[in-house]
Amino acid sequence: MITRKHLLITSTLCTIIVFYCSASWASPQHKQKFLYPNLKNELIETTPKEYKSGSTGKINGKVTNTAGSPLSNIPISIQLLTEESIYGSDFEEVATTDKDGKFKITGLTSGNYIVRAGPSTNASYLANDKFNVPVKSNKTKKVKLKLSSAAPADAEYVGNAVCLGCHPDQKDWKDTAHANTILTPTSESVAAPFNGNIITTSDGKVKFKPFTTNDNYYVTLYNVADESVSVTYSVARTHGGVALAGKQRYHVKIGNSYYILPIQYNNRNVDETNPNAAWVSYNPTNWYNSDNTLITTDADTPPNINKSFEQNCEGCHVTGL
Repeated sequence: MITRKHLLITSTLCTIIVFYCSASWASPQHKQKFLYPNLKNELIETTPKEYKSGSTGKINGKVTNTAGSPLSNIPISIQLLTEESIYGSDFEEVATTDKDGKFKITGLTSGNYIVRAGPSTNASYLANDKFNVPVKSNKTKKVKLKLSSAAPADAEYVGNAVCLGCHPDQKDWKDTAHANTILTPTSESVAAPFNGNIITTSDGKVKFKPFTTNDNYYVTLYNVADESVSVTYSVARTHGGVALAGKQRYHVKIGNSYYILPIQYNNRNVDETNPNAAWVSYNPTNWYNSDNTLITTDADTPPNINKSFEQNCEGCHVTGL
């Protein structure tokens, strides 16, 4: 005969078994530990993260004029930066600012975006772009954009001669750093000695040779530990180098974009006894792997297409991009 005592014992045993099964076999996957091989062929322990399927990010923004007043009815467009994308080639209008100048963009896949405000429907303001806006899954990125007023429709370019009629004190504008930021490389615009010496920067991250051939300027980059591996670029533009700036960088053109070489010449810090000391590295990780080897040895292939001058610098440093 089954008594209450037997039923109690049976029930207790079942509970223990079920609890043991749950703890042993039904534990959630994200709490389990896994071993993965890293690049050094060693095992490392890691806890995998849980990601929701199809999770997306958001951009919240505000558009104002240069005085800080909110601008309404300004169209907002975005472009996802990919290896195939060219700046300005694939903008998509996705929102319009409200009466407070605010806008929201949802459902964005992870990546870096260009966010463009304008041009407004009445063409009262010039468009403006925010470059490399990072979007992550389940995160909200906030951005602010200011728009400058557009010139009247009948406005024409008159040149510095007319301007100097009212502003004679600005006659030396051609000698300013702003007027000489980007120049074609010549004996007058290049501040550094392109003398053919092979130089290693003091931090040991870049090895290069600056040289000239038939009045053209070139830079050869080497694997830091192996000069037999190299790539040579033609310098397309100088960047800075006037007395006010005190430093100069060098652009190369790859495809339709410009890239800043991983070297900088500090012409304010020239040591006559060691002229190479004025050369320093500039963002070497854009051109070199962690083991100091070149990312690419093909002069027609950018080492990182998302690091072009257009995508990272011109939006703030060039007028009327």
